[in-house]
Amino acid sequence: MRKPLILTIISIVCLTIISVACSYPFYEDNDDEVVIPTLAPQATAVVVEEQAVSTSTAVPTAVNVVLVDWDGQWTIWMGNSSKGYVVDFLVQGDKISGITVVANHNSISFIGTIQQDGGTVKGIWENTDGTSGEFSMHMDESEDVFSGRLSSSSAFCGRRTGNIKPSTCFE
Repeated sequence: MRKPLILTIISIVCLTIISVACSYPFYEDNDDEVVIPTLAPQATAVVVEEQAVSTSTAVPTAVNVVLVDWDGQWTIWMGNSSKGYVVDFLVQGDKISGITVVANHNSISFIGTIQQDGGTVKGIWENTDGTSGEFSMHMDESEDVFSGRLSSSSAFCGRRTGNIKPSTCFE
């Protein structure tokens, strides 16, 4: 029984000595310069063909941008319903977003992009009940009414002021 105990003690002492010895750095002389051997750079020849460069400049195309204000509070109607819902559209650059609360405490979010003409918006709507689809809105000349579609088959329209449903609610 003494022999295994002595072997265990000797093993622990040896491991301790080795661990301590390995943890100290070797002697370093900082006076020596370290030289890393590298190959000398070699020159390579590359043949490049000359190409003609156009000096003409492209003529910019004029884009008619209609400044339409989509920002603010709107009353919207969806489908054949006569019930209007209030949505507050927020415009940031060419992006538009808004949320309205509908029946059963659900809400619908609208996230879209104002098209280049300024009077058209296309985007995606999502209901908290899990349904979603695409929508489009087209502003009329008065900039007080828009008509459009939800998921290409349901009417969608809105009025900036008042709560009377526009006569054209599907486009």
